[in-house]
Amino acid sequence: MVDITKVYLWTVLEFIGFTAVLITLGSQGSKVKGFAVVRALYTGADGRLSASKLQCCWWTLVVGVGYLAILNCRHLVGVAKPDYMPTIPITLMWAMGLSLGTSVIAKGITVSQLNSGAVAKPADESAPTGDLIQDDSGRMDLSKVQLLFWNFVALGVFAFKMHSALKNATSAAPAELPEIDQALVVLMGLAKGTYLGKKLISSTSPVLTGLEPASAMVGSIVKVQGSNFRTPDNAVPSLTIDGIPVEFSANATDGEIAFIVPNRHPAGQDWTKPAHSVSVRVISTGQTSANSLNLEIRPAIAVVLPAPEPVVISTPTAAPQPEPISVPAAPTPTPQPVPTVVVPTPILEQAPLRNFANDVRPGSGS
Repeated sequence: MVDITKVYLWTVLEFIGFTAVLITLGSQGSKVKGFAVVRALYTGADGRLSASKLQCCWWTLVVGVGYLAILNCRHLVGVAKPDYMPTIPITLMWAMGLSLGTSVIAKGITVSQLNSGAVAKPADESAPTGDLIQDDSGRMDLSKVQLLFWNFVALGVFAFKMHSALKNATSAAPAELPEIDQALVVLMGLAKGTYLGKKLISSTSPVLTGLEPASAMVGSIVKVQGSNFRTPDNAVPSLTIDGIPVEFSANATDGEIAFIVPNRHPAGQDWTKPAHSVSVRVISTGQTSANSLNLEIRPAIAVVLPAPEPVVISTPTAAPQPEPISVPAAPTPTPQPVPTVVVPTPILEQAPLRNFANDVRPGSGS
């Protein structure tokens, strides 16, 4: 008989070492660090947790750890080298193949829907765990529940059989990987087919892609952008804030709805905080949008102006009249005697009269 404790101890140490290498390599050159690398293994192309990837991870983990345990057990009991490697049952191969195939096909469907606009990546990068059992609109999805349930049951049966094989292993009868019941394989196959069939059906649920702006003040206009807002019969969709309908512009299109941020929360509360985060969704023909968007609402800023100083208007008074200035009368001027100026009369001397008859011209006859 083998010491089952040693088998499990060696297996756990090997698994821890493999996980450490996986996290280290997955963190190189990636935004995802630490144990978030493991979560990324079952995150779908649309940013949501994927049930098909999760069940594939389950099978890889359980069968991989089981295979290591078988090898450690055979080593401890001293199995000869020719028989050292265990055989893999056909039913186990079928189960692994169905899981891997479902994961690959589901990813192809998701990528196709993303490219066509039927689904959209959520704005919030932190995918909730509820995505594993909910559809794109947030409702419980029976096909996902069946997929995970039957895989969980099959893995539980496989792990129980594995423990029994390890516990009873000897060098003469070494442990082998156990078979999986064919009925469980069929049930798993049906659950996977139902899951893929539902995923293939094109969704007509509204899909939100963005808010413009993502942070708005009371009274401002916000545009909700996305697709499938209008149905072929042109039915008017409805817009909700935290699940409560609000009014919006009547000219809503298939890809855009505009609304005015109300003065109060639709439930009646005032916007008292510096910033409120509310959930916005669109409902069309009874189908709620596949995702919601968070809108940050800021209350209106009240500007308080200082009261103006009172203006005192005084009645004008008459300006004081200047006192009359007495000007003494100018003295009457005394007339002064005018001095007499005697101008002497000049005495003119008379020249002697000349007798021109006595003048004789030269050359003239006498």
